[in-house]
Amino acid sequence: MKISQYALFLSCAAVAVCGCACGNTKSAPDSGASAEQPAKPGSSAAVLLDVRSPEEYASGYLQGARNIPHDRIGTEIAAVVPDKSAQVILYCRSGRRANTALEVMRAMGYINVSNYGGLEDAQERLGLPVVKE
Repeated sequence: MKISQYALFLSCAAVAVCGCACGNTKSAPDSGASAEQPAKPGSSAAVLLDVRSPEEYASGYLQGARNIPHDRIGTEIAAVVPDKSAQVILYCRSGRRANTALEVMRAMGYINVSNYGGLEDAQERLGLPVVKE
């Protein structure tokens, strides 16, 4: 194996390892592709998605959040967010399912997706109230 191929292999391996770990921590969820501070959900610039189950969502969600369970993101996201450059903020219970949804969306060509971790983490970062039905 040539040195450049070896370096590429090591880089890919590092990304794979880091990518797997992103959803495992509450303190450092994947911040997404954009380094800019996100617009507040509710504005036309950001879409806030709760990727938990409908039952979890009904028990309390961030104001302005829409619900698409992480396992349906690939089939339902285009109807909710047709613009693949739109800012999308994801959260779930711990950040793990949001990371799964983030990876699916990036594979579909979405370029401005962020994982804000769990509900409490996202609430703290965004300063939004939790709505209970």
